[in-house]
Amino acid sequence: MNTSKTFVQYGAGNVGRGFIGPLFSGAGYHVQFIDVDEAVVTKLNIEKGYRVEIVKNSGSSYEIVQNVSAIDGKSNADVIEAIANAHIMATSIGANILPIISPLIAAGLQARWARGKHEPFNILLCENLLNGGRHLKCWVSDYLTDDEKGSLSSRVGFIEASIGRMIPMLSIEDKKRDPLLVRVEEYSKLPIDKDAIKGFFPSIPNIILASPFSQYIEKKLYVHNMSHSMAAYLGYLHGYEYIWQAMEDITIIYIIEKALDEIGQAMSLTHNTPYNEIYEHGRDLLERYKNRALADTVARVGGDTFRKLKAGDRLAGAAVFCLKAGVMPKHIAMGIGAALLYEGEPNDKGTANMRQMCTEKGLEHILINHCGINEYKFIHDEAKNFMSLYC
Repeated sequence: MNTSKTFVQYGAGNVGRGFIGPLFSGAGYHVQFIDVDEAVVTKLNIEKGYRVEIVKNSGSSYEIVQNVSAIDGKSNADVIEAIANAHIMATSIGANILPIISPLIAAGLQARWARGKHEPFNILLCENLLNGGRHLKCWVSDYLTDDEKGSLSSRVGFIEASIGRMIPMLSIEDKKRDPLLVRVEEYSKLPIDKDAIKGFFPSIPNIILASPFSQYIEKKLYVHNMSHSMAAYLGYLHGYEYIWQAMEDITIIYIIEKALDEIGQAMSLTHNTPYNEIYEHGRDLLERYKNRALADTVARVGGDTFRKLKAGDRLAGAAVFCLKAGVMPKHIAMGIGAALLYEGEPNDKGTANMRQMCTEKGLEHILINHCGINEYKFIHDEAKNFMSLYC
């Protein structure tokens, strides 16, 4: 294995340790994590590896991720040096943190170029952010000179990725036993935007170079994220704690299957793709949601309804996509109604903000101004009728 190549993973959280890091470690790269959690950084540097538990209903197995180290994200000089020396890097830091780390990414690129490293350099964006590549490029360019901005456009690839692997939060007890442990499902494919790559991109098992990538993003957001969030909100209304419990309720399954049918029809009509491909993808997702061993909670999947009901996101975006294709999203509208009834955990500020807006402004205001659904009457009526069943 070629351990002379370094992959920098900005963010040592669930996605970084549980998905992206293992892909590159398995391909022979030294994986260098950047994170501000001092305990995680220290333990990664001591252990030089960690466990990933792959869980399914038939039993668990472990993958040992080796050849890793970590850098304190608060040490700007070390972060810049890591980016300057990396062969490739990725972020899974959280969309709201990307603008904060952009100056360091810019400084790392400047250090590369100052040392004569002008070969193409690619940055994977493993974030829940639409058009994340374009956003990060803009944020980084704010810290560059005009000449450097030219180099940024010609030599740096900002490559969006579609994160499909489900990675729940660990219990406090599990974290105490093994602070570096990550629990994941078996699925491990990572589609990335082929057209955003600059120069050569290494062949990494399970990384799929996808084009046009916009369709993969739509499928991830409007099929996977939409159905997953509906399982959470409908599960909440039926008093379930875990997603797998919701997926044993035939009433919930029926509504989600109908929602998947609606978005499947819309995508087939819009992109002239076989409906069966989207249908089979939806069926596979429903089976994956039944994974009891994953212990994925309604609270984790459903949290922050303020963000998840925004225009273009999983529920409102799927509804608008259907309307534009001439498909009436009756059951997706039920998902919107269920999301508006979701109360969330005590520390779920996004959901608290959404409920306050609903109380003060009303459903019509939310659909138009927050969800971006101008043709709101059909959605309004279906969501309202659904909500009335639980009020």
